[in-house]
Amino acid sequence: MSFSDDIRGLIGRGRTREALEQLAQWVEGKDSTLANDIILLQSQWNQNERSERMGLLSSQEISMYRARINSGLLSLLEDVEKLERKNPASAPAASAYTPEEIKGLEEQRDLLIRKLNFLKKERDLAVAADAKFTLDEQIGELERKIQEIKDKLSGAASSPARTGSSPGQPGSAFPKVKIFISYAHEDREWVNKLDKHLAVLKRRYVESWTDSEILPGDSWNEEIRRKLNEADIILLMVSPDFLNSEFIYKEELPVAWSRHQAGNALVIPIILRPSSWELEEYASLQALPRSARPVAQWPNEDEAFVDVVNGVRKVIEARLGKK
Repeated sequence: MSFSDDIRGLIGRGRTREALEQLAQWVEGKDSTLANDIILLQSQWNQNERSERMGLLSSQEISMYRARINSGLLSLLEDVEKLERKNPASAPAASAYTPEEIKGLEEQRDLLIRKLNFLKKERDLAVAADAKFTLDEQIGELERKIQEIKDKLSGAASSPARTGSSPGQPGSAFPKVKIFISYAHEDREWVNKLDKHLAVLKRRYVESWTDSEILPGDSWNEEIRRKLNEADIILLMVSPDFLNSEFIYKEELPVAWSRHQAGNALVIPIILRPSSWELEEYASLQALPRSARPVAQWPNEDEAFVDVVNGVRKVIEARLGKK
């Protein structure tokens, strides 16, 4: 039985989420267009589940949307079968990691566990229903991330460590590209959406960071400055709230712009909502999405973020190719 047949079996048993996750992992590094199509379907599935939990859709509407997603997924399997024929030996397998990468995964796992425990305590103290719902979503997302890391570490334990490979591949001697996301807290929802779309890149060669990862007891200002100075790419999530933020204007932008001009980091504006950003000094830079069209003005936000991720991916691969 082929991999595509396994995916069809999962769909037939009503395990579409699992099918999407396995397919996303399998197609990683094989076909970027197909990977982006899968990300779109995952996003639609997640949105459908959120709407169901919040009671925004009737059971008939939920069934209809799920049927559409399953239909789209089944049509993508035709492309998967073509890839299987081109690479008959390709199959999901545990990736080997260098000792440095294993250490990084362990540190990331421990950090997420600490954050998870903190959020669970916050959830126990929460009173408002909307606060509990938000915390439940964050806890669920963290638990999924922790499990992904545990799976990677489990695979690494059963595979010989590699010391060199091509840029961006598991076991590569090339360090991950570090991305700092500068944003106004009013735009947190937009940042969460971008972070989900970055998932494919994060599995390969990206490490992204926002101030939401600062733990209780850490020095907030110092941690932000440290991460800014470590970043290879700095994304500016431009919106009216971003432009209105005194902290961003006085603390983050000067560091970001200085490192960009020195050639130590690359600044990329991501235009979320219409604003007068053209008056800022970074207006001379190439912005995303294409034509600097604000994400909010796209008919489909997921398509806008796919365009953003494709642009970021091209920059990253160009940088890795120079190393």
